[in-house]
Amino acid sequence: MKIALIIGGIIAMLLLGVWFMAPESDNEVSGVVASAQTASSKAEQGEAYLYDVRTPEEFNSGNATGSINFDNELIQAGQLPDAPKNAEIYVYCRSGNRSAEATSVLTNAGYTNVTDLGGLDTMRAAGLL
Repeated sequence: MKIALIIGGIIAMLLLGVWFMAPESDNEVSGVVASAQTASSKAEQGEAYLYDVRTPEEFNSGNATGSINFDNELIQAGQLPDAPKNAEIYVYCRSGNRSAEATSVLTNAGYTNVTDLGGLDTMRAAGLL
């Protein structure tokens, strides 16, 4: 009986692990890709800001259409973009970590319309690199 409970517990933990590790749904992924395409289009038309928060070296090695380099280190140090506080702002980086940090700082600084697009995979899937 004890063995059956232990095995059942192990199976339950494995199933929970698989559930937590499951990839995002196709709808979530396609929504982010669509947001990236919208961001790029609006940035090119001057209707939004698309910030690449990687280093200048990373930015110069390839970046999304319509993006502006604004290094996350500058944002973390308190330097903020000149964009109006209510402007549409989109941010991305290499993996999504720095864009999440930048989004948090910008939001806490009073920017009201900031969207984190994640990493380069999103931009690549959107055909923007």
